[in-house]
Amino acid sequence: MPGLKTACFRVDRANWKLFTGLSIASLVLNGDGLPAVPFKCAVTASAITGHADLTGTVTIGSEVLTFTSATRKTTTILLSALPAISTSGLDCQLVIEVLSSGGANIQKETLTAITCLWVPEQKRFQDALGAWTLSNAIALTKTACNVDDIIRYAGSDYTIKQVTGGNRVMGVTAPYKLWLVG
Repeated sequence: MPGLKTACFRVDRANWKLFTGLSIASLVLNGDGLPAVPFKCAVTASAITGHADLTGTVTIGSEVLTFTSATRKTTTILLSALPAISTSGLDCQLVIEVLSSGGANIQKETLTAITCLWVPEQKRFQDALGAWTLSNAIALTKTACNVDDIIRYAGSDYTIKQVTGGNRVMGVTAPYKLWLVG
């Protein structure tokens, strides 16, 4: 589409994970790698079909977490390298996430390049609850986006507060109009 030449990114955030899968004696980390800051771990054990033995231990580095039911437990020792992780007695689904030193989930960002027509324009619009909001910018793009997605442009993050367009007319999809606040 002519005019959609500004490089932007859709920012997707998700909890940083070290492992997701069935418990085995010695886990091979299959997640997002090493975070840049010291971290703790949160281990969630849950039953899935055919794998419901939730009594046992997970050892992360030198710290042992004991499970007797489906639950989430956290380590207390701060780590700065990927730990060795092993299990004993468990046959269940494990998710191991990374926490900050204060216990909050650390999030990993994934950037998806999109092209936009960027309009630094303030307009009032009604949000989904009917409240009036003032936009900081409006962007047109061919990429489908959702309310509360984040768009990064020129190093600044903008939250999508309203999406219009994207309709197919005579076989052609109209661009999405993103009302951005940030």
